[in-house]
Amino acid sequence: MKLNQVINFIRLQLFSFFRKVLESGWDRGVEMQKGWTEKSNLSVYLCV
Repeated sequence: MKLNQVINFIRLQLFSFFRKVLESGWDRGVEMQKGWTEKSNLSVYLCV
């Protein structure tokens, strides 16, 4: 993947995450974010 594709992917994921947080409440959103991060190795992208 090119860098700009990775950035766009992350921005899309963050946007959908925050939208879910607003819809379902912060505590549930944080739990969803933890599970999603484990599934997608987001930490790898953020550490690069």
